[in-house]
Amino acid sequence: MIPNTTQIPNNLFNGEMHKMKDTELRIVLIVARKTLGWLENIETGMRKEEDWISRSQLIKFTGKTGRAISTAIDSCVKKNWIEARSKDGELLNTPQKRLGKKIFYRLGKIFLNRVPTGEKSSQVEKRGEKSSGEKSSGEKSSHYKRNLITKETNIQNIVNYFFELKGWANKEKEFYKKKRIIYSRFVKPAKELLYLCDNDLEEAKHCLKKLADWAISRELNWSIETIFKKWYDIDQLKPKDKKPYYKGNRVFKMNNRLYILMLNGEKKEFAGSKNDLIYK
Repeated sequence: MIPNTTQIPNNLFNGEMHKMKDTELRIVLIVARKTLGWLENIETGMRKEEDWISRSQLIKFTGKTGRAISTAIDSCVKKNWIEARSKDGELLNTPQKRLGKKIFYRLGKIFLNRVPTGEKSSQVEKRGEKSSGEKSSGEKSSHYKRNLITKETNIQNIVNYFFELKGWANKEKEFYKKKRIIYSRFVKPAKELLYLCDNDLEEAKHCLKKLADWAISRELNWSIETIFKKWYDIDQLKPKDKKPYYKGNRVFKMNNRLYILMLNGEKKEFAGSKNDLIYK
């Protein structure tokens, strides 16, 4: 066997690869690397059965966007190329079940039934021995508190950024009272968005900005929850192109010349300056 290599089931090449899209194949290969690429037992040759793979890892290793990965994972799960499970072993076979969960991935039954896997890793320390990297209960408690503070701060950052995009930031109290805007009402969806983005603050803000540009250009009302409805299409959301108008009349280009469409349907060539045009 060549050292530092990962065993890949022949059925991937011989039976399933031609059915896969690019991102789907990358997901399957990453799951294979994170499972079959690790020996559970040197003596028996048993391989790792499943592994927790974060969203940020999938983005890094595949080079794809978060939305593309979510779509590919959903497809791979439906086609039994991979399985997604919770820490307790619950099968997470829908996007709703996976939302906000720490997900452990394994190859699907199409591949897994043909590959030996094991329960215990040879790399795990012997029972009763404490590794050098193991933390005391006090250290674990402090680490948990730091993570909790960071998460709460990130949630606040998401809500604050949402307020900026909506034009609600740094207003007088009367403004919020008149508009009936309550800050705490946006904490829960901000928290859910952070989970959906695998606790990646920048990814969450990127999603908000993408949605805001799309909705505002179309004069649509939107909120943080709108992201959940548009999640699988968010990469395709583009701001609406603004069109030129002159004194309320639509201006269009034809044969390299600008024309004005009058209210009565008549077309007149535009002879003014482009600085006179208003885009909306």
